Amino acid sequence: MSLEEVLKQEFIKVNIKTENKESLLREIAKIAKISSILNSYTEEDVFQALMEREKLSSTGFGKKVAIPHCTLDKIEEFVIGIITLSKGVDFAAVDGQKVQVVAFIIAPTSKRNQHIRFLSNISSILRNPSNVEEILRAETAAEVRKSFLRHLEFKENSKEKDYNLFYVVIQEEEKFEDILTVFTEIEDCSMTVLDGNNAGFYLYASPLFSNLWSEREKGFNKIIFALVKKSISNEVIRKLNMFIKDLKNQSGIMFVVQELFYANGSLDI
Repeated sequence: MSLEEVLKQEFIKVNIKTENKESLLREIAKIAKISSILNSYTEEDVFQALMEREKLSSTGFGKKVAIPHCTLDKIEEFVIGIITLSKGVDFAAVDGQKVQVVAFIIAPTSKRNQHIRFLSNISSILRNPSNVEEILRAETAAEVRKSFLRHLEFKENSKEKDYNLFYVVIQEEEKFEDILTVFTEIEDCSMTVLDGNNAGFYLYASPLFSNLWSEREKGFNKIIFALVKKSISNEVIRKLNMFIKDLKNQSGIMFVVQELFYANGSLDI
């Protein structure tokens, strides 16, 4: 099921007023309970599940945005919605800013992979400040939904069977999470992440090179292997090139794309 199918207009509320984080989470629980998917739960159940997740760490990731989410055992489908606030609410966001756009996810415990993909889809859209401001200007639920879905990056052909294999080597730690999100937001994308070291870390063991590197210089190295459908590979390439362009010395990220002759099986996220 796609985010476009799950995000329904009845779960979108515009310019609501609320006093604090707790009252906002209660409002989310109230909106979510409109769905028959949650018939086995009360508003208080949903509120408590959201609160328990917030105790782990705030889902306010900054730039006026929060994505509160939780899992429930007795549901099979997702409830996803968006709230815009007439005035910002303190949500203990990482940057200290008040939250004005809130996207929420009530997820089945059994569908962790899809939960991760929806989180990645939503965060990718809302990390862009211009997208957030556009959503805040919307005056109706229909406008919010249209604005939000317009910015979905990857729209795939579900019948397509041809894939490319992406190898992405990342030595810039601050870019890793954003690059990983590029792949986690893609439906039907199998991937894994391996740890690595700079080549110099291994040369350090050789007497010839031992004075040039030290144990401390193994650096940050992550390698992402990901299967991506050919129809969206060019868009993934474009996004990865943007990360390389952002690097001052154009070094620290490298990727290779290989056309696949055959692939079988899948990987858990």
